[in-house]
Amino acid sequence: MSRIKRVVLYKHGVGHFEQEASISGDDEVRLAFRSQEMNDVLKSLTVYDSGGGAVSSVSYDNKKPIAKLLADISLDIPAQGGSVPLLASLRGAEVAVSVGSRTVEGQIVGVDYRNSFHEGEVSQRCLLTVFEEQGRLQTFDLDEVAGVSFKDPELQSDMQFLFSTVFSAKKQDTKSLKVFSRGEGERTLSISYVVECPVWKTSYRIALPQEDSQQKAFLQGWALVDNPQDEDWKDVQLSLVSGLPISFRHDLYSPRYLHRQEVEVETESAAGPVMAEGSLFEKEAYESHDLFCAAEPEMPGSYVRASPAPVPLGSLARGGGGAVEQSAARVETITQKTGQLFEYKIDRPVTVLRNQSALVPIVADRFEGGKKLLYNQAQRGENPFSVVDFKNSTGLTLEGGPVTIYEGEIYAGEAMLDTLAPDEERMLPYAVALEVEVKVETETRDTLIAQSVTEGLWTQKRALYNYTTYRLVNKSKQAKTVLVEHPLSQAELVRSPQPDCETRNYRRFLVKLPAGGKEDLRLTEKTVETDQQAFANTNLKHVLILLEGMVEEMPPILAQLKELSERMNELVQEQHDNNQYSGNLQAGQARIRENLKSLGSTEEERRLRSRYVTQLDKEETQIAECKAKNDKLRLELAEAEREFRKLTGEITLERVFEG
Repeated sequence: MSRIKRVVLYKHGVGHFEQEASISGDDEVRLAFRSQEMNDVLKSLTVYDSGGGAVSSVSYDNKKPIAKLLADISLDIPAQGGSVPLLASLRGAEVAVSVGSRTVEGQIVGVDYRNSFHEGEVSQRCLLTVFEEQGRLQTFDLDEVAGVSFKDPELQSDMQFLFSTVFSAKKQDTKSLKVFSRGEGERTLSISYVVECPVWKTSYRIALPQEDSQQKAFLQGWALVDNPQDEDWKDVQLSLVSGLPISFRHDLYSPRYLHRQEVEVETESAAGPVMAEGSLFEKEAYESHDLFCAAEPEMPGSYVRASPAPVPLGSLARGGGGAVEQSAARVETITQKTGQLFEYKIDRPVTVLRNQSALVPIVADRFEGGKKLLYNQAQRGENPFSVVDFKNSTGLTLEGGPVTIYEGEIYAGEAMLDTLAPDEERMLPYAVALEVEVKVETETRDTLIAQSVTEGLWTQKRALYNYTTYRLVNKSKQAKTVLVEHPLSQAELVRSPQPDCETRNYRRFLVKLPAGGKEDLRLTEKTVETDQQAFANTNLKHVLILLEGMVEEMPPILAQLKELSERMNELVQEQHDNNQYSGNLQAGQARIRENLKSLGSTEEERRLRSRYVTQLDKEETQIAECKAKNDKLRLELAEAEREFRKLTGEITLERVFEG
């Protein structure tokens, strides 16, 4: 008889079990598992004979349904009744019937039912008829039969298999596993395996002392353990482990068969009867007529060769050989991210009865920290939360779970604890502190702080100030300490108190409120934005505007730039006027040419044509002069722009608007 000695439960949904059994000589140990547990058992089973023996084999019930298992034997248990229908179904079996002091051996003929009358009442009797060895039929009242033994060893074995199989089927799909060990003397057999188990859970209780007490807060932790098995865990060594092991399901329990190609033997059909024809000519006739007789054709069906079996198309597609198909079990990898690898090893025996659950204590200790108030505008804008400022000074890694908080002996609220390493701190909000009210005021300002020019690059810096004021009011008659959480950003904290600590997303500021008093927390955050422009890619007028906006008094180089800018404006205007004059000339020439087309050969028209030609020649000269002037103006403008760009590259200016 084996018993569970040690149980290790993991957070990823499996349990490791260790059993021990006392054995002697060539012995066997029987275990029982559910059908769905067999894959994990076959994957993880380990057996060790500590007395020098050797494990010869491990047998287990296969996956056949009970109907198919019983189909292999010739026995059956009727659905109704007990021994009477069983004996009736064993007609012809050799038995030894014990009645009183005598025993009769023979073969079962059958069971009959007869009615008997006694004092006006009718009762039914069951009679067993046996054909004994002397050749006689003997009938026995089953009420008087003391026992019936079966003489056939094979029948006895079938009976044992029948009853054990039917009994196992009654136990909720239970599968039997037997470990056979060979050895000498008394010794211990150790068996371990892994099966799927419910995930163990944790819950905690925290008792906070009164506010004027000097005592530390107290933590009590429990593990919730489930025993889904059909066996008690009685006084076992229990360990609870959390970590990152890889575990998966794999079908080892189902039988696997390889599909083989069927090959047929090449055969010939039997030969049919041969019919010989009569002779038409004698030997002499052949010789005298010099006739030639050709060979007779083969009779249809006289000799038929069976064609070879066709090769399956699937075989050709797979290279012409036998097709082998192997079922692949679906593999599901299971992983779960938890905290650091740790183990709760319970230092006292634990008992969890079959199909029951239990609370197992894992920690009971005082810890550093106590009650505080925590304000977070995103969580609740009007009031802070009562929190437990919890520092894990227990020396254990605490698995995450719900926490119930008591203040003195009064239930105060609930919180959730994440997995916590030793010496790690965490705030656990558990109630709304209605005695403290908070109002938040915000304001934003944009201020120019500096401008500079260096090597043709203009830079401007502006400061964006966010002002936040937390106004806290304490309505209670006791002083309060409030931790205000302010969102953490890239902004610089200026002209403000320094935070007491920072988390991943918040800065925390400690605010002490007197009894019935008020207190403000003012925070200023500064964000600097920079704007840059390269003068080489900027309009010249805009460059001058930027530069003039930086100075209060005009420096000499800026005066040069302004003169150059005015000169470039004059050149542009001259270009415009010259182009307009040239355009007017060209328009007049176009009208004259149209008029020339309509003139005839009269004297007056000849004089008019001469005047038009003279005017066109004069205007052509003027247009050429305008073009030459444009070329000159363009060169002067380009030179002035180069000089302007050169001077802007030499300017170094800086102006600070805010200290």
